[in-house]
Amino acid sequence: MKKAEKQFRKTLLADPLPEILTELHAAVTFQAQLEEQARLRGRIRSLEAELDDQAYWKYPELSDAEIQTLVVDDKWLAGLTQTIHIEIDQVSQQLAGRILQLVDRYDTPLTEIETQVTELSDRVAGHLKKMGVVWE
Repeated sequence: MKKAEKQFRKTLLADPLPEILTELHAAVTFQAQLEEQARLRGRIRSLEAELDDQAYWKYPELSDAEIQTLVVDDKWLAGLTQTIHIEIDQVSQQLAGRILQLVDRYDTPLTEIETQVTELSDRVAGHLKKMGVVWE
C-alpha cells in the first residue's frame, strides 16, 4: 500500500486533476474495506469457535428425547427428505423428456407417413425403371 501511496503522491504532484484524486480516494477506500473484511472474518471465526464450544458443553445436558429430535428429526429426516425431492425431480425430468420424445415420434399421423412411403416408393421404382432394373 505504501508503494501505491508513493506513486499516487508523485502523480498528484505532477498532475493535480480531480480524476487522480478520485482514483486515490477509490484506492484508499478499497484498502480500508479489505482491512475491515479481514477484521470481520477474524471476528466470525472467533464467534463460530465460541458457538462450537457452547454446543460441545451443551451435549451432555441433553435428554434422550432431545438427542433423538436432533439426530433423527432434524438431521436424518431432513437429509432423507432432500434426497427424495432430488430423486423426484430427476424422475420428473426423465419422464418429461420421454414424453417429448414420444410426441416427436408420433406427431405425424400414420396416413401421412403411408402417403410419403407410397410417393417415395413410386419415385424409387421410376428411377429403377430408368436404369433398366425390374423391381416388383
